[in-house]
This record gives sequence, C-alpha cells and structure tokens, in this order.
Amino acid sequence: MLYSAAFVCEAIRSGINAVPTGQAEAARSLGLTFGQSLTTVVLPQAVRTVIAPLGGVLISMCKNSAVVGAFGVGRDLFSVSGTLTSAQGYANLPVLIGITLGYLAMTLPAALFFHTVERKVAIVR
Repeated sequence: MLYSAAFVCEAIRSGINAVPTGQAEAARSLGLTFGQSLTTVVLPQAVRTVIAPLGGVLISMCKNSAVVGAFGVGRDLFSVSGTLTSAQGYANLPVLIGITLGYLAMTLPAALFFHTVERKVAIVR
C-alpha cells in the first residue's frame, strides 16, 4: 500500500507541476489565497494530466495484489487448491487459467475506462 502511495503522490505532484506557473500567479493577483488558487485554478487543470498515471497505478495495484496474496495467503490457497484439484482428479492449470481470466476481467475494463476518460479530458496541444 505504501509502495503504491508513493507513485500516487508522484503522479499528483507531476500533474501540479505541469500547470504553468502563470496560472497560479494570475489567481494570486486576483486576491485568491493559496488554498483557493490551488483548489479552483491549479488542481482542475492538473486532473487532466494526472488521469493516465493514476489509472496505471490503480491497475498495477490490482495486479500486485496477486503478489501480495502469494506471500501472505498464497500458501494456504495453494494447499487448498492442490487438495481440491487432486481430490477431484483435476489438473492445476485450469485453476490458474481461471485466476488469470479473473485478473483480466478486473483490469481490462479499468484500462478501457481510464482510456475513455483520458480521451474526453485530453489537452489539445
């Protein structure tokens, strides 16, 4: 969790840095406080830049849950899986293919969603 939080913070920081400094200066010249200029001027513009990296971080966090599961709960799941498949006479490969399809079912719609949102709010350059 902390590992992914670092990537989220970096994506947000880079999005804020992508907004030209003139935008914040213009907001301050209008008399807005730092908090007001951040929430009404800088962050709405930064969201456009942040969508793609945040989508990638969220998808990788979903995929990394398999690695975490293999370390923590994986031993128990593998033993139960082995018991069930050997008791019924099934092979382990269909179980692993099912798990793979489950991860694809979670990550592909998320990737399509973030791609669609990114196209809708894209900055024309």
